[in-house]
Amino acid sequence: TLGYTESELVGMSALELTVPDHRLEVAQALQRIWNGESVDMFEVPVETRGGETIVVQIRGRAIYKDGNLFETLHIARDVTAQKLAEKNLINNEERFRALIKHGRDHISLHTAKGELLWESPSDHSMLGYAPNHFVGRSLFEIMHPEDIPLTQTMFEYIVQTPGDTREGLFRLRHKDGSWRWVEA
Repeated sequence: TLGYTESELVGMSALELTVPDHRLEVAQALQRIWNGESVDMFEVPVETRGGETIVVQIRGRAIYKDGNLFETLHIARDVTAQKLAEKNLINNEERFRALIKHGRDHISLHTAKGELLWESPSDHSMLGYAPNHFVGRSLFEIMHPEDIPLTQTMFEYIVQTPGDTREGLFRLRHKDGSWRWVEA
């Protein structure tokens, strides 16, 4: 992983491999291990022989023989790919949240019975109600009576057929009492 041979690593200090900005942190962890503490799962960037920086997760324990420090055991695992995947996931989640928060489309999550669990902030501008006004309630409450039978049938189909989609056009009552056509 590091690009060194076994003979090159023997006698090399962990501090030599550690990225300079993190050497104090590693030195403190080593001191804790030498003092008899176990160090579980701390992460530190290290440099490979080729100059690449990778992130390793380290565990360390002191081993005693006859009450005296005999040796220390350190286990390091390369978690660079995992860290990159976590960073990408966070970036994608932040991007998705920004799209939802600032989008003009109304996006909502409902229970299988049609009760609203969550709605995007755009609901306020679309229908005039305060954000989360209908959480825990059914949007069928503000649906035009003539549109309810067809929309309920479509909704029931979607609930019973996960992954499938349907499109519908129906009217919802605006806070001012007027009807607004909505495509979903």
